Amino acid sequence: MKIRFIFGIFFFFIGVFLSGCVVSSVQGTYLNEKTPENKITLDSDFTYILTNNHHVSTGTYKLTQNNTIILTSALGLATVVRVDGNVLIDDNREKWIKK
Repeated sequence: MKIRFIFGIFFFFIGVFLSGCVVSSVQGTYLNEKTPENKITLDSDFTYILTNNHHVSTGTYKLTQNNTIILTSALGLATVVRVDGNVLIDDNREKWIKK
């Protein structure tokens, strides 16, 4: 019983540590490859700010286990983007390059 408890705590801390690594690896500012004035900033508190064609929107994001991020706007609209290294690829196949 004691060994299970120790392993449980061990795996809990490993999970917390690894999830922090993933967050820190995706957080930052990404510029649209075609239109660099358009950008998205992913913050460490799981919020984002998107500037697209001079329109600013905000929301939250969630990391999934299959290299995707779900962006949910303040209005509740969700968009899925794929993470490929330092590049985000949106549902229009546009690339956003990490600055």
